[in-house]
Amino acid sequence: MIYTLLDSPRATGAYRFVVYPGRDTVVDVQSKVFLRDKVGKLGIAPLTSMFLFGPNQPSPTMNYRPALHDSNGLSIHAGNGEWIWRPLNNPKHLSVSTYTVEHPKGFGLLQRGRNFKDYEDLDDRYDQRPSGWIEPRGDWGKGKVELVEIPTADETNDNIVAFWTPDVLPDAKTPLALNYRLHFTRDEDKLHSQDIAYVSQTMRSTGDVKQSNLIREPDGSVAFLVDFVGPVLKGLDEKAPVASQVSVGDNGEMVENNVRYNPVTKGWRLTLRVKVKDDKKPVEMRAALVNGDKTLSETWSYQLPANE
Repeated sequence: MIYTLLDSPRATGAYRFVVYPGRDTVVDVQSKVFLRDKVGKLGIAPLTSMFLFGPNQPSPTMNYRPALHDSNGLSIHAGNGEWIWRPLNNPKHLSVSTYTVEHPKGFGLLQRGRNFKDYEDLDDRYDQRPSGWIEPRGDWGKGKVELVEIPTADETNDNIVAFWTPDVLPDAKTPLALNYRLHFTRDEDKLHSQDIAYVSQTMRSTGDVKQSNLIREPDGSVAFLVDFVGPVLKGLDEKAPVASQVSVGDNGEMVENNVRYNPVTKGWRLTLRVKVKDDKKPVEMRAALVNGDKTLSETWSYQLPANE
């Protein structure tokens, strides 16, 4: 058991940490924070991590490692039951993404993908980096999960931050008491529902069109290939009418939206091709798999950074 004091010009408070170490380590956190002055933004239950490059944002320089990151996505379990997966980026400029969530059930920075071949690093073993998951205790009310992505040139900097920020801050001398359980694990199956499919990988590529001579000709678009897997998909016939619900922000034009069965994973692969209207601005995208009026998967929420 660990007791700590928070003390700063604008806030003070006390924390109690009860640590249960093991292969999966759990920390029960009790907190009580008092604001001394106006605070522009209060971050609760912060997590930090590192993302340098990966299949969704390949290395700009030649590197024998296919991916280099401690986490590759932000997962959110909203109070309405929706699951959201946001692959991480290493942007060229500071980026802040906000997810409005009422009564959050959980959020975390996860390392999805435990195969050594995904990283090929004998020294730093990124395939063994744990995921961090915040499980709120009690009702946190209305607020936002914020994701901060900071540009970095190497893996020595933690350039990813995720935290909860409440919509309403207490008055001075009125305590803000928020309790939560912090999980560290390498068993990501525990951190998402088995009732819906989840994203196993996001890959980015130069968009192209196959010509009559079978040669692929780039068409100025950016291609995204998103693999969805999970028991709910394995139980479907490969000819099931699985479709996608996709939305693309105003700065992008969708030129392909295709879903096909993946016999290797027994899941489905979504292929999107998007043309960027203004390279100096990011492009926001969302997608999920459906079968008729039934949602089959978590929501894939991605931001193509500016100047990519």
